[in-house]
Amino acid sequence: SILVNNSLINNVVTLKNVQNHQAMRETFDFVINLEDNITACEIVSSISTINLIGAYENNGLIYYTENSAEWFDMSLISRYGKNEADRLKKRNKRTYPSILFDMLNISRGKPLLSIPTRERTFAHQFKTRLVSNGHPIIGLNTGAGSRWQFKKLSVEKTASLADLLTGSLGASVVLFGGTAEKERNLSIQKLSKTRLINAGNNNSLLEFSALISICDLLITSDSLALHIASCFGLPIVVFFGPTSASEIELFGPGEKIIPNMDCISCYKRNC
Repeated sequence: SILVNNSLINNVVTLKNVQNHQAMRETFDFVINLEDNITACEIVSSISTINLIGAYENNGLIYYTENSAEWFDMSLISRYGKNEADRLKKRNKRTYPSILFDMLNISRGKPLLSIPTRERTFAHQFKTRLVSNGHPIIGLNTGAGSRWQFKKLSVEKTASLADLLTGSLGASVVLFGGTAEKERNLSIQKLSKTRLINAGNNNSLLEFSALISICDLLITSDSLALHIASCFGLPIVVFFGPTSASEIELFGPGEKIIPNMDCISCYKRNC
């Protein structure tokens, strides 16, 4: 849904209809695959193309092209094995987009996310109904799903931060999160000493994006909200847990908060 309105994209094909889609019968000038899972690689290998960049499947095994090696050498399919891939990933200081731009031999650009009129209206009505005029709108997106437990800011620290922002800046603080953060955000509201605005947890991706676009500042974990805010050039404060901060491009004003730990750039689910 966040791709279908993009003016630079001609067609979107999903896994549900890829095998019977006309695109599978075309010959492309370029096929680019940035995914390392076997399903994506099998699809790529069945497409006729003049140039392939990225990962592909051959006889049940996954390989990647030499011009995509800087990225995939650090991945789970690294030709050097996981230990060396982890070492390269920890040592890397380049952002993922920077690596991509060089990989594809294209000039630096910014991500594009187009919000349709319906969702823009939805966000405007939300702002008019709940946000006090003249107050800076600060979004708090401090959850991060369930994959890595320490990507999150605790419920207690989030409530404390919200109170600080409301008290010292007079900000209107909006809590963001997906369905997994519903109970968490309710707990933050109960714990907070000030009025917090809950953006809701059942918004579509485009509604979620439109609501982020009305913020003056987003404070977020390394998660989807960060990348959406980057599309709008919003000021961002992003805090990192175990994952690589070096790989993230903010595409606008912002600050990264990084743990002072030697083991960072670690992808253990628990620690």
